[in-house]
Amino acid sequence: MKEQPAVADGRNIHVDDEVYGHLAANLRPFIDKTENDVLRHLLGLDSEQVRQPVVATLPSAPAPAMKRWHSEIELADLLEAGLVKQGDALRYRLPRRGETVGAVVTAKGQVETPDRKVHTSPSAALTHLVGHSINGWNFIHEISGKSLNDLRNELNRRTARGG
Repeated sequence: MKEQPAVADGRNIHVDDEVYGHLAANLRPFIDKTENDVLRHLLGLDSEQVRQPVVATLPSAPAPAMKRWHSEIELADLLEAGLVKQGDALRYRLPRRGETVGAVVTAKGQVETPDRKVHTSPSAALTHLVGHSINGWNFIHEISGKSLNDLRNELNRRTARGG
């Protein structure tokens, strides 16, 4: 396979699925907003250091289309992938209160709370249940025992591998 130098201006770099999967696995929620943020962190450039151009070599074969970024994956995507199903129970433990709250996944990939309100995201549902802003991707999917965030990471890894 013939290799060619990457664009030295740092604007366009194509990566294979394995590299993209590694980027996705190293995403720092609420810190990294783009793939570039993850790369800067992994390369030790996340401080205010002077940015120096880097020349790399990449295969000349076209890279597969970039997959959706981790934070763009929605509950409906987990539903479509079969990682969750309509009616699956979600729970979240509130240790300080000594209680657990729950909800269920709807057919449209939304979250229905026990008061029959339907929310467009896990975070909206969990915020409604606990009364303050909270990351709903920490809901535990009762069937798998995994957090929705772990299931989202699993889907991202599958997508990055092309399967």
